Amino acid sequence: MKKIIAYILAAAVVVALVMAGRTTAIAGFDDTELTARQEEVHAAAELLRELGVVEEDPAIKALSAEWWRCESLLKAEYLGEFTVTGYDPYCTHCCGKADGVTASGALVTEGYTVAMCRDYPFGTKIYIEGLGIFEVQDRGVGPGHIDVACSSHSECYALTGHYEVWVIDNETN
Repeated sequence: MKKIIAYILAAAVVVALVMAGRTTAIAGFDDTELTARQEEVHAAAELLRELGVVEEDPAIKALSAEWWRCESLLKAEYLGEFTVTGYDPYCTHCCGKADGVTASGALVTEGYTVAMCRDYPFGTKIYIEGLGIFEVQDRGVGPGHIDVACSSHSECYALTGHYEVWVIDNETN
């Protein structure tokens, strides 16, 4: 019974840590805060492992993903403020075609694929503050603009705005 109660408490800590990371802005990516967050999620994962939770458990996976998110942000390069809009990759009005194939040849992934100008090579991973991590897989926009692949026009309109952007990984470097 004690093990079940401990697991429930540990799971509550995991949920609180992961949700805080998803809702907290990380303006400027303070290295000390990100490193402290990594230590928190690592400690929570270790607690779950001590309770017998396996690596495939969703709680351990969520903590691992959060640790790696922090790791990538520690290495981020600030790009500035960008205008962000959305596009429906299966809409001929938005894209001129409806096959979902990006300029890189990859099949679009809504909520992950972005279009940026040629200054950013395909495969570049970016962090858009408040929206998350994305990968440059498409073209069709000019400098200072990012187009996020969305699953509907209403989703496109909902995310339109100005956001702070960082490169977190450029596969060509």
